[in-house]
Amino acid sequence: MSQIDRYFERYGPAYKWWATGTIMIATISVVLSTTIVNVAIPAVMGAFGISAVQAQWISTGFLAAMTATMLLADWANRAFGMRLTMNAAMGIFLGGSILGGLAPNETVLTLARVVQGAAAGIVQPLAMIMLFRVFPPASSSYRRSWRRKPGTGSQTAFSSRVISSQIQWASARV
Repeated sequence: MSQIDRYFERYGPAYKWWATGTIMIATISVVLSTTIVNVAIPAVMGAFGISAVQAQWISTGFLAAMTATMLLADWANRAFGMRLTMNAAMGIFLGGSILGGLAPNETVLTLARVVQGAAAGIVQPLAMIMLFRVFPPASSSYRRSWRRKPGTGSQTAFSSRVISSQIQWASARV
């Protein structure tokens, strides 16, 4: 019996919706953190008296760390379990957020963003893994939603050709 099956027995059918809500909150927080700093760069430049190049490292450090740690998500999931990996990654993300909020200078702020990015790189792929475990592809609702209707592929291709032949793309430019 898998860990997910034990949770279903323990919490009942509502477990998948609680798990989905938790996954959504985690994913939204790391995705927002990815982009929201771009809005704050001018304010950071003014607060710390740094150049645009130095301020850009706040965003670049996050994205580089996130990209580097995405590959660790599967390993951490297998080594420590899904729940511990997600909780640890969100704890590290929270720690980076607190450090960034209390940063006295741009070096500490950039370090905090790198810590956040490293945790976000684990959270994002792990969220998809968790969703596929809570809603397995073998379930009947999954099969129904992805069942191919006869002829839809050829109808879509034909519709695309008709629409694209009727629109003059050069006139669509502003």
